[in-house]
Amino acid sequence: MRILKVASTAAMLALAGCTTGGGGGVSGTDSGAMDAGEISSALGGKTFAYEGGGMKGTIIYAADGSSLYTEDGKGNGTGKWRAKDGQLCQSFDPADFLPSGRSETCASFARSANGYAAGPIRLTDISG
Repeated sequence: MRILKVASTAAMLALAGCTTGGGGGVSGTDSGAMDAGEISSALGGKTFAYEGGGMKGTIIYAADGSSLYTEDGKGNGTGKWRAKDGQLCQSFDPADFLPSGRSETCASFARSANGYAAGPIRLTDISG
C-alpha cells in the first residue's frame, strides 16, 4: 500500500535521519529525549505531516515497524522504522526517486512545541 510522496535524495536523507547526535536541529523542543517505548507509542499506527530541511510531506508509521511516505511533488515510498532511547531509526526501500534506497540511520527524537522533532524534521500528528 503506497500512499506517500518523496522530494529529493537530499530531502530523503534528512527524513531518513542522517543527522545524528543530541538535540536535533528543530527549535522548540520542550521536554528532551524520549525513551524507546514512548517513541513507539507516539508514532505507531499514526500519520504525520513532516517538514524541515526544504521538504514537506506525510508519513505513516505502522505499528509493525513499516512506513509509507509521500513527499510533495516527488513520489511514494516504503521503509522501516524502530525506536531507540532518544532516537528514531529509519531505512527506506528502493523507489523510482531513490534507486538504491537508504540503509538505516538514526536521528535524535524529542517532543516539540507542535508535535515531535526527529533530527531536523518536525512531525505533526494528523491521524485525526
